[in-house]
Amino acid sequence: AERDANGDPRPPLQERYGTRDGYACAVRAAAKREVASRFLLQRDADRLVDQASESDVLSSTTPAPEHRAVAAALCAR
Repeated sequence: AERDANGDPRPPLQERYGTRDGYACAVRAAAKREVASRFLLQRDADRLVDQASESDVLSSTTPAPEHRAVAAALCAR
């Protein structure tokens, strides 16, 4: 509701990542791409992935089945 009230056009985190694990998988995949492209050092990528895995993003909600499916798809890549 807050996102809509502020006119934020981005989809909610649950729709983008599904769960905290999905978020961490998305960060891991992005970091891997950036390391391969030489835009990011591996040690920095590792730190970002660790931070994503330990973050509280989406940790306060019980994921619905469709959100678990989004996370599973992200982690399968």
